[in-house]
Amino acid sequence: MFRLVLMISAVLAMLATECRAWNATGHRTIASVIWRRLPEERRAELAELLTHHPRYQQDFVEWFPESVREDDPMERGEWSLQQASVWPDIVRSGPPERQSFNRPTWHYLPKGFFFDDATADFQASAEAGMNTKLDPVGGTENHDLNGPQAFKANLSLLNDLTASKADRAVALCWVLHIGQDLHQPSHTASLCLPRLFPRGDRGANDIRTEQQGNLHAVWDGPLGPDDGYEHCRDLAIVLLGSAEPGVMNEDVGGVEAEIVKWLHEGWTLEGESVYIGELKEAILAAETGEAPLPTLKLTEDYLRNVRKVSNQRILRSGIRLAHLLQ
Repeated sequence: MFRLVLMISAVLAMLATECRAWNATGHRTIASVIWRRLPEERRAELAELLTHHPRYQQDFVEWFPESVREDDPMERGEWSLQQASVWPDIVRSGPPERQSFNRPTWHYLPKGFFFDDATADFQASAEAGMNTKLDPVGGTENHDLNGPQAFKANLSLLNDLTASKADRAVALCWVLHIGQDLHQPSHTASLCLPRLFPRGDRGANDIRTEQQGNLHAVWDGPLGPDDGYEHCRDLAIVLLGSAEPGVMNEDVGGVEAEIVKWLHEGWTLEGESVYIGELKEAILAAETGEAPLPTLKLTEDYLRNVRKVSNQRILRSGIRLAHLLQ
């Protein structure tokens, strides 16, 4: 019991100072939140489905960590769900047969975010050619879907009991990963400015920062580099244990309403938490030509807010996806 208290205290301290999300650590932590919110029968169903994944041997079995007991189906199932959550990032590299599953546009929504003085003409020109539609065109065979479209298409395939288990296992990986990504503000829009970013800043990737290299990485990669099974499981336990009742008991709707809600929250956070304060001032100064946009050193207040927002987005992502996966 004493060791457990020490572990929880240490994890809480880390969450308060170094909370990062949406790198492998973030995705695996959200998967463990989902696992703990699912009924035991549904856990077993999803774990069994993943054994039919077309790359189960290469991308699951061969990655199986020594810390997970093979004779414990619950541990093995939870780790498999963690691995499924990061698999869409794993397929970005490696041998051609692995990269054949890569779908770059499925991770985000290419939509513009604009400051208040943006004209209607500029907004229209900036978003020209961007796929901002939310309804899928075709199914998962369409490799050019955006994140919300791909989420819907893959959720439909996952729930299609007439489809092959191999296809449904791949769909499960994408449902987990996209649903988590769409809770990260910079995956829902890109800042558009006439001079600096006429076609958007690629989800804050084009804003260089001293911390993490760029602003997107600050938001996309700030729970730490340890993506081990036990560490991510413990993070999930602490987040669930410290959650407010209103978050735990949130009324989760159907997929259509949920996606609209996630995107609205992301766009709101862009203005309230991402492009704010001294960072916004430096961007606007560069936009008016007063000074080039430098590599920005983010303040501790800014980073503290990133950690606070990230904690909530990770937790809500897991709770909401668990509901939809039931």
